[in-house]
This record gives sequence, structure tokens and C-alpha cells, in this order.
Amino acid sequence: MITNIEFTSLALAINTTLADSSPELVPQWVQVIPAGEMSGRDGRKYINNDPDKIIESFRSSGKDSWVDINHGSYQKNPPDPLVARSVGWIKELQNRLGAIWARIEWTIEGANLISSKAFRYLSPALIIDSKTNSVKALDSVGLVNSPNLQLPALNHEDRLMPTEQEIALQQQLNGAQAELNQVKLEATQAKTEITRLQTELNAQLELVKQQQDAIFKAELNSIFTEFADRVPPAKRVELTELAVSLNTALGTEAALKQFKILVSNQQVIGGAVNLDHSVLNKDTVALNTAEQDAIALLGIKPELYAASKQSLKTQFPVIFGAS
Repeated sequence: MITNIEFTSLALAINTTLADSSPELVPQWVQVIPAGEMSGRDGRKYINNDPDKIIESFRSSGKDSWVDINHGSYQKNPPDPLVARSVGWIKELQNRLGAIWARIEWTIEGANLISSKAFRYLSPALIIDSKTNSVKALDSVGLVNSPNLQLPALNHEDRLMPTEQEIALQQQLNGAQAELNQVKLEATQAKTEITRLQTELNAQLELVKQQQDAIFKAELNSIFTEFADRVPPAKRVELTELAVSLNTALGTEAALKQFKILVSNQQVIGGAVNLDHSVLNKDTVALNTAEQDAIALLGIKPELYAASKQSLKTQFPVIFGAS
């Protein structure tokens, strides 16, 4: 939640020894919000913990902020209506070591008020987060003579601008931050591209799977057609399930090959079903009772099934176990 605008007069003198009141000869860059925590004489406390956000808020507004006298723009019925007039316009904000500096385009009147020392201090009108007391944005700046924040005034003997070393350090920090932001951007773009490629690959794999399934289904129907005299309609469901299991374990080509052998070895429809377990060849692998009953139910010759099983175990020992 954002509170109403609060006025925080900074003890940042904008005095100058220049007698000329030309706007070009008074300070163009002035500090309007100190870095970090601020404490006013009235007990209010604020924190400038995200200067870049303040600058972005100013830029995104798309308009210049104003400089008035004693925050007259916010007074409903000022004793002097002229205090609401603008004596300068904020054209740009910069983050300098965490503090907010403003480039102000002064009017002739504003330049005269500064050079004549009619006003010595700046007071930013800040938009404050009521929960955290953090500065969210700069609304405007006023020329005042009664500062609130307990900061030492800068007289004409003090430097108003940061040193070249400080500016160079800030530029390095800004450059490092820009590089970091670029790396983050490139990482995000790479992640997006990887996601796109993965999605495309998944779609291609799904298409291949559908094509393989269609081929498998067509070949399976072909086998059923070829051996229609050995596969009664009632057995197709069970045999199809068996074929699918083989397909999962062996792959399409090997599964169809083994399945065709299995189906070709079934008894012709109407032939006798031999449930005698003793017909198994001694040289083939042993079949358990469940297997013998299952192949008998399907009409498959036990010795042929056992031979097929032995072939599978020999070709795929990992899947079917060593013999």
C-alpha cells in the first residue's frame, strides 16, 4: 500500500558563489535523495533501498517532475499562489553510489533564487510504502529553507558533485550490473530455446511412435489374416495383448518375427487340443503348469512354444533370463 506524498526537506544546500543567475551557471546536477536510511528531525524515518526502482518509476512516467517553492503545488489554498509555480524541471535521475541525483533544468527565476541564496535547501516529495517506509518514487522537489532530515548542509566550500573516482567506481558497478543482466537475459533465452527444442523433439518422437504403432498394427493384422485358419476371432484379443507385450520387450521387428512364429505353430481350428504335458522334447526348456495350460487353451503346440521360448532366451538373455 502506498501512502500519500511526504515532504522530506534534505539538508543539502544548493548554494553557489556565482553571481550570475543564468540557468546554465547554477548547479545542474543535485542530490535529491540520500542513499540508505534517512531520519528526519520530526522523527520520521525512511529508507532508499532500491534506487534503481525509483529511477525506473521516473522514466516510466514519461514526464518531467517539477521543482516548486515550499511544495506550493500541494497546498490547497497557499497564501501566495505563486509558490505553486515551477522554478525548475527534473529531466533525468541517476543512481550514484545509492543516492539519487537529479539533473534539473532551472528557469531564470529558479536560477536567481539559488544564486541569490533566497533558498538553500531541497525537499523531495517522496512516495513512501507505509509498511516498510521505503521510498518508492520521487514525485517532485521543493526549494525550502527549513530542512527536515538531519544531514549536514553543503555550503559553497563543499563539493556538490561526486569525485571522479566515485563516478568511475559507479560506472564500473553499472557496467558489471549491465553485464550480469545480459548474462541473465541470455540464460533465460537459452532456457526458452531448450524448452522449445525439447517440445519439438517430444512432438517428433510422438509422431514416430504413432507411425511405428500404425506399422505394428498393420503387420499384426497381416499375420492374423495370413493365419486366419489358426486364430479364431475369440483368441485375437489375448494374442494381441501378447503381441503388444513382445513389442514392448523386443521392439517392433523382433516382436513381429517371434509372434508370427508363435501364431504359425498354433493348431488349425478344429484340430485336437493336446493337454498332455509329457509331449515336451527333453532338449527344450521346461514349461511350468501355467504356461502349458495357457498354450493348450490357445491351441499352440507345446514343443513349438518351448522351442520359441528357448530361442528368445538365447537371443535376449537379459530380458528372459539365462537358460
